[in-house]
Amino acid sequence: MRKFTLYAFVLLGTLAFASCGKDGATGPQGETGATGAQGEKGDSGTANVIYSEWLNLGFTGDVTSAGDSIWYTGFEVPQLTADWLASGTVMVYANLGTADDPAIVSLPYFSVYNSVNIMPVLLTGGIEIDANTDVSTGYDDDGNIILQYRYVLIPGGTAARSAVDWKDYNKVKAYLHLKD
Repeated sequence: MRKFTLYAFVLLGTLAFASCGKDGATGPQGETGATGAQGEKGDSGTANVIYSEWLNLGFTGDVTSAGDSIWYTGFEVPQLTADWLASGTVMVYANLGTADDPAIVSLPYFSVYNSVNIMPVLLTGGIEIDANTDVSTGYDDDGNIILQYRYVLIPGGTAARSAVDWKDYNKVKAYLHLKD
C-alpha cells in the first residue's frame, strides 16, 4: 500500500507538471463596457500660481535707534490678500548671481561667510524686504545684472504645497514650469 501511495503521488505530480504549458492564443477583443461614473474633482494644478519676473530692486538705508544699519525696500503685490496670507504659500527668492550664472537662494537668507541677512516681510498687498547691508540690484564687473528678486504665490491646498521642496528654487521652477 505504501508503494501504491508513493506511485500515486509521483503520477499526480507528473500529470500536474505536464499540464503546465504555454497558454493558447489570445482570444478576440471583447465589446466596450458601459461608461463609468464621473470621478472626484482633482487637486488644483499650477494654473493658479502667480509669479513675478525677476525684479530689479533698490534698497534704502537707515539707522536704527541702537545704531545698527538697516536696508529696506518694498513693492506692491495686489494679489497678496489676507486670505492668501492665511491659506496660501508665498516664496521670495534672490538671485545673488547673474541670469547666465545664477546663484538662487530662498528668503530669508543668512550667509555665515559674510553675515548678510535678507528677510522678506509679507504684507497684505505687498512685500517688504529688509537686510543688514545694501543688497540692491546692481552690475558685476562685466556689466551683467546681479541681485534680482522674484516672488511666487502658491494657492492654499496641503497636497499641492507638500509635493515639492519650496526652498529649492530649481525644483520649484521645474514643478511650476516658471519661465526666467
